[in-house]
Amino acid sequence: MYNNIILHVPHSSADFSFAGKTASERFGRKWLEQAKDLIDWYTDELFVPELPSDNIIPVVFDTCRTLCDVERISHDPLEEKGLGITYYPCLITYMGAYNPRLIPEGDSKVMQKYLDHQYKLASLLVQHHGSLLLDCHSFSSGATLLQPDASKNRGIDICLGWNDDFTRPSDEILFMVEDYFKDKGYAVGLNTPYSNAKTVDTPANYCALMIEVNKKIYMNERNLEKSEDFVRVKNDLQGLYKDMLL
Repeated sequence: MYNNIILHVPHSSADFSFAGKTASERFGRKWLEQAKDLIDWYTDELFVPELPSDNIIPVVFDTCRTLCDVERISHDPLEEKGLGITYYPCLITYMGAYNPRLIPEGDSKVMQKYLDHQYKLASLLVQHHGSLLLDCHSFSSGATLLQPDASKNRGIDICLGWNDDFTRPSDEILFMVEDYFKDKGYAVGLNTPYSNAKTVDTPANYCALMIEVNKKIYMNERNLEKSEDFVRVKNDLQGLYKDMLL
């Protein structure tokens, strides 16, 4: 069990203002249409309690992942597909209107935002030694740029992911989380269809666990509206925290 849970919510934002006024005005609507399947809609509400808590610390990134993806690492393998720390050139090209001058003030601005976020997480982990870093995500039930094979997402409601290193939670914790969701009636995937969890370059001792929620169980993926099951899924996710805290 843990003294603190740091909730990392990296992909809930649909804010493109970081791209600058010119790009936002020119491509905003079309950009959102292409990016909407990549955004983890409402995960800031699903995972973050409405009332503040001393033991649960949310870190919600404020910019769309297509502009700056704080889950990526330097020299990420997905860079070959244009899906590294920024997807900006990839999406603009995908829309048939690539212009390198529209990248927001060059890579240095993107990288500074990325590094600032990593430093914030690292500082929290040092301050709250021995915490659980809970990586909070959702995934589309259909095909996306990141997962072209939609069949890999079928049949899974909740995906749990972890790393095979010092950040791996104990077997006791992993079994408890898996059983918790199964008892609630969810189909659980273990490191499938997505795997691993967020890691941070820090000397702090911490554990990391990823929870991915299939969007189809809490929202309408076509019109992006919450479904009638939204509150139930939210309560089930947040109900887990008390079982993980000392």
